[in-house]
Amino acid sequence: MKRVEWSWKGIAEFVGTLGVIGSLIFVAFQIQQNTRAIESGTIESILGHSYDAAVLAVENADLRAALTASCENELTADQRMMLTVYYQALLRLQLNRFFQVQLGIIDEETALGLGARSTPYGRPIFAEVWEAAKDEYSPEFQEFIERGVLPVVGTTC
Repeated sequence: MKRVEWSWKGIAEFVGTLGVIGSLIFVAFQIQQNTRAIESGTIESILGHSYDAAVLAVENADLRAALTASCENELTADQRMMLTVYYQALLRLQLNRFFQVQLGIIDEETALGLGARSTPYGRPIFAEVWEAAKDEYSPEFQEFIERGVLPVVGTTC
């Protein structure tokens, strides 16, 4: 029977190898934790922006009146301009969500579920604003909106 003799050098190499493997496992765990933290922060930020947009529609009487007028096809030029700017701001929120999907931070279904299928986008005026503004955006973003957001637009409010 052959006897294995351990030298101090062999033991040190073995312990060093275990240390390297342990360090790699720790780094992988930390990367996973960091990824989850980034995803969580992104979702929180997106929800915060969606909340701010909803609060704006609730607190701003002129915006509420414009939204009501859009449903009744009685928009003044000023109200149309207000809604155009409002929906362009909401499109910027969607663009942010789209970029988060592109970066792989969140998946598309999560991005769309974080407000893209909510009431403001369901109004026919959104489709009008989108049609006028869509050429300002990349074809990929246009597909994202047309695939994920436009289907919620109703023919009436």
